[in-house]
Amino acid sequence: MFKVILMRLISILLLILSFSTGYSQVNSYTQKKEFALNGSVKKVTTYLVKVGYYSIPLDTVNYFGKTSLSFSKQGDLKTYSKNYTLDNYVLKTTMNYSGTGKKLTFTEHTKLNDKPEEIFNKKHHWLTNYSYQIINTKNDQDPISTVHLDENFKLKSITLESATYKSIEEAFYTYEENVLKEIVYELTEVQNGEIKKTKNTHQIMDSDVYNNPTVIYFYEKEVNPKPTSVILKYYEYYQ
Repeated sequence: MFKVILMRLISILLLILSFSTGYSQVNSYTQKKEFALNGSVKKVTTYLVKVGYYSIPLDTVNYFGKTSLSFSKQGDLKTYSKNYTLDNYVLKTTMNYSGTGKKLTFTEHTKLNDKPEEIFNKKHHWLTNYSYQIINTKNDQDPISTVHLDENFKLKSITLESATYKSIEEAFYTYEENVLKEIVYELTEVQNGEIKKTKNTHQIMDSDVYNNPTVIYFYEKEVNPKPTSVILKYYEYYQ
């Protein structure tokens, strides 16, 4: 049950705070290209903040989700941390990466509520030039994530699968004059023969001088025509 709950949380939150943001140049792969970040990005800190009844937040005071990504000068991911506080769950995950390009391994520390911390050793196993699996190197029965990228190495979809659960998340991008304006995420979950589909929209409201989004409105338009959350992103760059 713990792993099913953990997988559903990761599946639902996977693309919310770690989405691709724009075009990237076709060349050798780095994870910075997977996130389609512009400029010499050193660190990205992202906050997910709930929208109030009468106002949209402009700061991170009441955030319930936070991620932090740090990159080398070459664009390889070094650390990735995620912290979410939801109604019934508190999820904390830290990943420390080793390697460059497509040859990546990482150690993941995950804790859900008051459960004991779990530690996983994982690697990226490439299936094609634009798709790879994230595999537990010490437990081949562990759930497997399959990541699909476009020809620019930008994230297209993620499949998360175990013996009892499967989810497929797809991202659909809208650009205006080569500038990203909106992303629609479609999530399909299959568990115990039941299929659940949800959709949410990220609307880019503001960006920094490198055209990396800084303010994003999060909509569940099928449920509420108003934004339910605001995503605030802060960047540090190599000089």
